[in-house]
Amino acid sequence: TVEQYEVQTEELKASNEELQAINEELRSAAEELETGKEELQSLNEELQTVNQELKIKIEELSQSHNDLQNLMNSTDIGTIFVDRNLHVKMYTEPVRKIFNLLPADLKRPLSDITNRMHYEGLREDVGHVFHSLQTLEREIQTENESWYLMRIFPYRTTDDKISGAVITFLDITERVHKEESYLALTDRLEQQSRVFDQTLSTVSDYIYNFDRDGRFLYANNRLLDYFGLEAKDVLGKTMAELDYPEDVEAVLLDGIRKVFETGETVVNETSFTQDGRRRYAENILSPFFDHGGHVEFIVGSTRDVSERRQSEQDLRESQERFRLLVESASDYAIFTVTPDNIIDSWNSGAERIFGFKEKEIIGKNGAILFVAEDRERGVPAMEIKCALATGKAEDERWHVRQDGSRFYASGVMQPLKDNEGFVKICRDQTDKLKSEAALKDKDMLKQLVSTQEDERRRIARDIHDHFGQQMTALRLKLESIKDMCDDQKICDEVDEVDKIAERLDREIDFIAWELRPASLDDLGLRVTLSNFVGEWARHTQIKADFHTTGLSRSRLDFETETNLYRIAQEALNNIFKHAEAKNVSVLLEKRKNEVTLIIEDDGKGFNPADKANRTKGIGLVGMTERAKICGGALEIESKKGKGTTVFARVPVKKEVKS
Repeated sequence: TVEQYEVQTEELKASNEELQAINEELRSAAEELETGKEELQSLNEELQTVNQELKIKIEELSQSHNDLQNLMNSTDIGTIFVDRNLHVKMYTEPVRKIFNLLPADLKRPLSDITNRMHYEGLREDVGHVFHSLQTLEREIQTENESWYLMRIFPYRTTDDKISGAVITFLDITERVHKEESYLALTDRLEQQSRVFDQTLSTVSDYIYNFDRDGRFLYANNRLLDYFGLEAKDVLGKTMAELDYPEDVEAVLLDGIRKVFETGETVVNETSFTQDGRRRYAENILSPFFDHGGHVEFIVGSTRDVSERRQSEQDLRESQERFRLLVESASDYAIFTVTPDNIIDSWNSGAERIFGFKEKEIIGKNGAILFVAEDRERGVPAMEIKCALATGKAEDERWHVRQDGSRFYASGVMQPLKDNEGFVKICRDQTDKLKSEAALKDKDMLKQLVSTQEDERRRIARDIHDHFGQQMTALRLKLESIKDMCDDQKICDEVDEVDKIAERLDREIDFIAWELRPASLDDLGLRVTLSNFVGEWARHTQIKADFHTTGLSRSRLDFETETNLYRIAQEALNNIFKHAEAKNVSVLLEKRKNEVTLIIEDDGKGFNPADKANRTKGIGLVGMTERAKICGGALEIESKKGKGTTVFARVPVKKEVKS
């Protein structure tokens, strides 16, 4: 057991040594753990400091984000942030007017988002910005006619790396419209300026405009040639800057001052040297007033009056030509309209014809000049379409004046150059239309009268040939009956029938002769009318006489003779039916190139001005129309109880030797 004890002692001793070693290690570990605790505490303090700083950074970043978000929400500028692959990173609300963006579209390619732009080069332009690193600007238009200024510039990180692009859209619609209005106004002013320059380029005077400081606002070609300069080198310059003759400059500056002070025109004379010769000029300085009545600038002219008489003569001739031009143009309405048919110029002839003053019509649609039914049918638009298609549109139609009255006009519309609108020239043709209608009516009346005369001639011939022969046979039969009659009573009855037949024969002859006397064709008006007056006097038992002068050896044309005969016939029949006259006188005379027929009676008379007399069957209208057919006129003089005189005066168209 001693051996066992020794062994155990040795083992125990070894275990004790191991335990001491372990204790030593534990002591060392405890020391290390204590040191680790201290280091961990130090790290924990550092971590708390870092967390505090991080919290501050997060708060600052959050504030920056809020500020950025508020800025993006408050801006009127549409903005899109894209990465290098053109994926949407962020956008502002106004850009949705252009792109159909939703919050879910973030990180989607911008090319997948539909837009309202009339522009397809966005991807190429962004690529160009990435390549050049320069801002790019373009003006684009959207489907709703809005305009935007698009800017594309690179998106730089804090370490100056390009991570994408920023695309902004600034609404410039109002500016573009103002520019368009300004350009339209400028174009119109340029057009008026061209007309003004072209007109003044034909004038031999030096014509110019000055401001208050004596600076040139305008100079015509004559003055530019004098300077040997172009307009851009003259406008805005003073006379001193252009080496104007000093004596002329002094007089003009004094005149300019007076015009601005008084508002009145100043006329003076100056002398200057040109080509080594002394010449004299007349200066006229007139004020041009603004709407407020203040002098805005000077309108001036300088004229060489060295050869005054010749210049005055040239001026008088020029003024006369201009006056004739203006007078002739006053018969024509001349005005211009824009491509959409808005009236933008109006001459005095248009004012006279249509009744609208310039200030009343400028700015209104040209359709206002058309009648309602033409406006409903779209005639104004068709006229413009025709002028564009063919170069001009001619028409003759009814138009309407300012007071609503209608008139007939013929006109032509032509397009102006460079699609600046149209010019229309028209003339009132109402009188012409009435004249043509009257001429047409006259021709129809002449044809009717001719047909009537032919029919009368036929009826008169039939009456004479048929009834006359039968009346002759009847009277011969009655004569034979009387020869065979033995009974006196029967013979007396046959005599009465024979007398009736004789009167009837005379009445038939008179009616046939009154319808169309054969002598009018064979012997002419002078003989026929003389016979008619005699037969009429015997038939009506009214004393009548006939006189003629200037027609003893000649006859008038068929138309004139026929109508004058009918006028005399109608007048004598009226006397028989209505006048209760005792004496009648008929005069037919020719003097120079006019024939006058006068029928005068001493009857009871009437009032020719009373329209009721024209409906009582006395034939005044027919007599008047027959005189008009011959190109003449009919006059009637009458008073109640004083008789009546009818005058028919017609021109001599041609004469035929009898």
